Amino acid sequence: MASTTTTYPDSLFFNALLAKIEAATSFIEIATFLFRTDYVSETRAHQIAEALKAAAGRGVRVYVVLSYSRFEPEVSEDNYATGSDLAAAGCRVRMAPRNKTMHTKLAIIDLIDVFLGSHNLTRGALSFNNELTVYSNTKVFRQRGTDYFNKVWDASTPIEAVEPPVDSPPVVIELLTTATTETGVDLTFSVNHTDGVDAFAAIAAPFANLTGATMGESVPPEARVASVTPTVAEGDPVFVAVRAYASGAALATSPVIQIAASAYEPPAPPAEPPADPPADPDTPPPMPFGPPTLQSVTQVGPQNITVVWFWIGPAGFHRFVIQQRDATGDWTTLATSFDQTPQEWTGPALSLDSAQTVRVVVYNMEEEWQASDELPITLEGSVPGTLQAPVILHAEIYESGGDLYIVWSWEDNTPEPPFDHFAIQQMDGMGTWQTRVTLPDSTTQNWTGAPLPVPPPRHFRVVAVDTMGGEAASDSVEVAG
Repeated sequence: MASTTTTYPDSLFFNALLAKIEAATSFIEIATFLFRTDYVSETRAHQIAEALKAAAGRGVRVYVVLSYSRFEPEVSEDNYATGSDLAAAGCRVRMAPRNKTMHTKLAIIDLIDVFLGSHNLTRGALSFNNELTVYSNTKVFRQRGTDYFNKVWDASTPIEAVEPPVDSPPVVIELLTTATTETGVDLTFSVNHTDGVDAFAAIAAPFANLTGATMGESVPPEARVASVTPTVAEGDPVFVAVRAYASGAALATSPVIQIAASAYEPPAPPAEPPADPPADPDTPPPMPFGPPTLQSVTQVGPQNITVVWFWIGPAGFHRFVIQQRDATGDWTTLATSFDQTPQEWTGPALSLDSAQTVRVVVYNMEEEWQASDELPITLEGSVPGTLQAPVILHAEIYESGGDLYIVWSWEDNTPEPPFDHFAIQQMDGMGTWQTRVTLPDSTTQNWTGAPLPVPPPRHFRVVAVDTMGGEAASDSVEVAG
């Protein structure tokens, strides 16, 4: 099979995707922001859903990940309805994490054909919208698409284990009173509900559109009083409001109230303090809080890790950031937590390489920070990549019909992650290995089928693949016929 890359604009994507789904023999993997099938009449989105259910019915393993962010409740409702229908038909369905939007539109068929672009699985995207999706079966595109899908799949939750979406109204905040103090403004407020709210904070600005706003210290969802110190010149107008936050992003803002110019007078600047003695250049200035203590970083499953730390800090706590060094030595954020307890996190790591250490960083409201010590990941159980390579015992080209006959042996050593399928591969005329067929049964150790039409000698191999895409390949066998 020759390597191909092409594009499918607008409505042309539908026929290309549907044809690949209907021809799938082993795997279908789909991750999409929106898969909507609740239309009154039949649509192309319905046809894709029916094709996926039919594929599952004929034994194809169908994996679907759908966005389930609390920031798009209508999308989550549509995806939950479609996902439940697919799961009832035998598809494996997971819902992406609630605290972020999964905006991916990715489809991988038989681990070979990859579609990546802008098309959601909706009536508009498949029929009317201006959209563009790229198709490729090149090795690098396949590998990167599969790696990304596995990452999204591992971070998601089986649909059977998630809470069904609740039709919650938008968060509405009403200001009740404002009162000036020596240090700022206190605001009391009411809110219709706090579903999805992590914290509230008062804000103040010199303009009614809240440009240049100053945020006060955040308060928990159950609080109804928040304070802020405006940073405006004495006598200038002050506009105040209260905001609700979720995962650090503004979720809702109350109506803005202007305080009378005379109602707020910033406190006088403090008297000039006496001069400090010269600082010791070898002694850094003290931080207002201590660093976290990293207690353990442990592997959990093929890609996930559990990070446990300990920290007791001041009231100005804002967030924890869990970081891991990437392959170049730079720190990359794995997760952010705005909850001071529990001080534990489980999720996917960049790598299980011991050189790519992990740390926890704590920030206060002033964005001052302290980092814990670094720890490598403690590996538990089998390490990914322990698949045994198959051994080809015999391969020949039949004189009648020109079919390839290939036999191999393989020791299933129950690795973690476990065996997923064999791939029978042949080298094409460009020196690239092309998969002829995938065989999901580990007891199947022979195959007969048509080889690629390339001039002899022809080269073949058998690859054992685990559920995370890890591979162990046999030696190449040359067949002269």
